Formats: sequence, C-alpha cells, structure tokens
Amino acid sequence: MSDIRNLDLNLLRAFSVLLAERNVSRTAKILHVTQPTVSGMLARLRVIFDDPLFVRTQRGLLPTPRAEELEPAILKLVGDAEELVKPNAFDPETSDATTIISVNDYMQSVLIVPMLALLRQQAPNMRVGVRNLEIAELPAMLMRGEIDMAVTIPEFVDSTLCTQFLYREEYVAVVRDQHPIRTKQVSLKKFLSCDHVLVSPSDGSFSGPTDDVLKELGVSRRVAISVPSFHVLAEVLQEDDFIAFMPKRLFARQTENLRIIKTPIDVPGFDVIAAWHTRTDSEPVHNWIRTKLLDVADSVK
Repeated sequence: MSDIRNLDLNLLRAFSVLLAERNVSRTAKILHVTQPTVSGMLARLRVIFDDPLFVRTQRGLLPTPRAEELEPAILKLVGDAEELVKPNAFDPETSDATTIISVNDYMQSVLIVPMLALLRQQAPNMRVGVRNLEIAELPAMLMRGEIDMAVTIPEFVDSTLCTQFLYREEYVAVVRDQHPIRTKQVSLKKFLSCDHVLVSPSDGSFSGPTDDVLKELGVSRRVAISVPSFHVLAEVLQEDDFIAFMPKRLFARQTENLRIIKTPIDVPGFDVIAAWHTRTDSEPVHNWIRTKLLDVADSVK
C-alpha cells in the first residue's frame, strides 16, 4: 500500500524533470546528481505509485498512462513548492503593501512627515498608518503585528526587539518672543524665578530630565503646566511667559514667535531609534522602509 510518508519533494522534482526530459542522463545533469541516483529515485517512485511510470524505447523514456494522468498534479505540487521557497520580491514602485508605524508627535513631525513625502515619490501605491506611541504595550503590539515598527527612545524598548540607531537629539531652552527675558544668557536665579512647562506624554508628571539636573545642584524650579505632546507645548509657550526645553530638531520647525535662550544648565539629550520585532527582521518591505527612515534621519539636522 502506498504511504505518503515515503514521498518527498526531491522525488516529485525528479518525476517532473523525467516527464519533461524523457531521459535519465539529462535528468541527472539538471538535478546535479548521478545517473544511478536518478535510477534509484525512479525505482522508489514506481513502488509508491505502483506503476512502471516510464518504459524504455529507442527514443528515450515513454510515460505510461498512469504517469500522464499524474503529470498535472505533479507539476502543480512542484511549482507550488518552488513558489514557497522563492525569495519574496519587493518592488517599491509597484508594491501596495501596508505598514503601521508607532511614534510620538515630535518624531512624527521631524521624521515621519518627510519620510511620507519620500515614500509618495518612490512607493506611490504603499499605504502607511501612523499611530501615536503606546509605551506600555509596545513590545506586545510589535509581536502581535498590530504595528510593524516604532520610532522611540532606547528606554522604551527591551532586549526582545531589534533596533536601529537613527540620530542623537539635543534639547534647547525656548521662550516666546514677548517673554520679559531679553538676554540670551540667563542666570540660574532668573531661570528658577520663571514658570516652566514640560511634556509628560503618559502620566501628567511635573518632573523631567531638567528637574533631575536641578536636583543635583540642590535647587528646583516651578513647573506650572504639564502637557502630553510637544505640539501642545509650542502652543502653550506662545500664550504666556514660560520656559520649556524642546528638542532642537522640533524647534527648527516651530520657530514662529519662539526663540532660544542660553540657560545655566545643560539637559542631557537622547537617542532616537527604530524598533521592530524579530519576526519582520528579514521582510524585504520592512527592510526597505527602515532604510528610507534612516536616509531621512541622516538628512534631518
């Protein structure tokens, strides 16, 4: 009795070549094996299908009616198997792939907006979904495929994710044009006497990296307002006499009615990275998008 466990793709591949070539020597050459190996494979096929499959003639091998009956199914099985292992071709000009990126509002402005413009030129049929960054669920969302990539800072990812460094960001101290501080250099006393506003995207905290620096100096500031995004920060700054630290690249896009002042303290900057799950690490479309993101990051100063 025939048993599917005796059948493997190598035998089916040999069967398909024998059907096309009708010759053991040519089949062996195509398969890069010896003639005895092909003969042995044919012997196994005859047992599996309980049929001679080919008979020898002066012009080569002649398929039996059973072999001719099997031919369409054999060719389809071999073709489907070859399609499975074929490299996943990716052409940005014709691709209609969809990718979902999770990123905060500042990085949306600095990186994603110019990247979207680039994708529209080079991959006009692709679709990109941009989601606000969800820090707590980030690794799980990447694992489940709810998002394909996140643009964030190293502190928000864990060792299970793949990462790529994009750029190093710096903070600048910013006030509105009408702020009573008129000098570029501000004393510590004057700096502490002003009200401040900061960004706390998830928990409405009134403390951040600036306060850690001040604590080491044994002083503190008054944070009057905590907002969830840098775009809201820019609007709040224009409405009253606050001081705020803003990423330098974002300030370059939010300069209207705002100016930089020199403070007596230096607030540490941060690294911006791309993060993704290992399951998409070798996907051509995702590799290409990550390359484009890196190109944009290199061009944005």
